[in-house]
Amino acid sequence: MYNTLFTPQRYSYNSNKEINLVQKGKGSVEVTISRSLCHYKLFSLLDIPLARRQAVIQLKIKQWSPFNIYGTYVCWHQHMAMVWVWDKVPLEKALSITDLKIKHINFYPETVLYSSNDKDGVRCIQCINGIEAQIWKNKVLVSSRWWISLPNPLIWHKFLRAQGIKESQDKENIISLSFNKKAWGSSKKALILTLLRQEMIWGTLIVSILLSIISWKLIYIQKWQQAIDDIEQKIEILTPKAQPILIARNKVLTANETIQGLQSLNPYPSQLEVMAEITVKLVEKNIQLVNWSYSTDKLKFSFQAKDLDPRFYVKKLQEVTFLKNVEISINKKQIDVSAQLKQK
Repeated sequence: MYNTLFTPQRYSYNSNKEINLVQKGKGSVEVTISRSLCHYKLFSLLDIPLARRQAVIQLKIKQWSPFNIYGTYVCWHQHMAMVWVWDKVPLEKALSITDLKIKHINFYPETVLYSSNDKDGVRCIQCINGIEAQIWKNKVLVSSRWWISLPNPLIWHKFLRAQGIKESQDKENIISLSFNKKAWGSSKKALILTLLRQEMIWGTLIVSILLSIISWKLIYIQKWQQAIDDIEQKIEILTPKAQPILIARNKVLTANETIQGLQSLNPYPSQLEVMAEITVKLVEKNIQLVNWSYSTDKLKFSFQAKDLDPRFYVKKLQEVTFLKNVEISINKKQIDVSAQLKQK
């Protein structure tokens, strides 16, 4: 029997967002969250390494939670995480009315204070508010559903079918359970113990692997050194042969810099820039370039086109950034253009 000194002082937080004292004690302070205020979901983290499961489950809860600010309780069974969340905002408002300090309170969804079910199947529990239907499999709470009162048969059978249970279950067989002295699940203890066991196994395995690797390296270290020496000898042989190529490359880069420097002294645009802009302006007419004459500040060119409307070509060529004083003459199906070039 628990010593009174260690008996927890337990409060309940019901669907009316009220906090009531249900058990006096001098031990830790606990607040039992009504199942009606909790959302439940089961997560499988089979493919997640043990060391990362705590971080991953927090991320999954954040993505799934219907609340922006929420409280959580997680029970681990092997790679399965049973998760309850509740809205933290109204709970904190209710606590502010009391003299309780949040930092010194342990919060539990009421489900974990009822005894867990070691047998597979369905059971209904009378809660603080309403009822909870539970489906257990291999000591894991596979599904949990809360109703304020008994659901009609259609809703009940839909709930069962969603979990792959075909046989008829008597929903009216509702049991009343007392709260246990301790919750049957722990947020981190089960995960930490599993992690420690796995770390011991992995530690032994890693030590064995390391010893094998060290032995392998001692055997083949001489071969590795010989291979390095061979590569260094080849580098020494190839370096003189590569020297002329490096010198030629440097000359090309220097010449390219000189050309770019000379081009930057020319205040007028290059032929490529002018031709590119003219082509963009006249592309819709599907022109065919016949002649092209480019000097420092003058441009003459001819092209053929099906549409010989001079107004269109004058307008479009006047829009070209680099051209001014555009003149156009039409000779049969050929259009001759002369213009002056603007400085950049």
